[in-house]
Amino acid sequence: MVLASASPRRRELLARLGLEVTAAAPGVDESPVAGEPPPIHALRLATEKARAVATLHPELPVLAADTVVVLGERIFGKPGNRAEAAAMLTELAGKTHLVLTALAVR
Repeated sequence: MVLASASPRRRELLARLGLEVTAAAPGVDESPVAGEPPPIHALRLATEKARAVATLHPELPVLAADTVVVLGERIFGKPGNRAEAAAMLTELAGKTHLVLTALAVR
């Protein structure tokens, strides 16, 4: 199986299940589309990641996932560094927020 992700955590989770996994970073633009609801955003990205990696590995099943953090209407992207991660956690602290994950298999 090919994991359409550079995430070491996702690869580790699959390895714990006993799956042989090759990871391939999909190189998909993760920017939200204006007016796109968060669940649709996550599903679109998971689907695009699976599609992109499947073209490189057509002989293997591809698993892709996308997780988004949502506060109100705001979709948080991946923090680029420690300072951005700290700012994100500070903004989320003490507030009810959503964490959504969408999966796609190709």
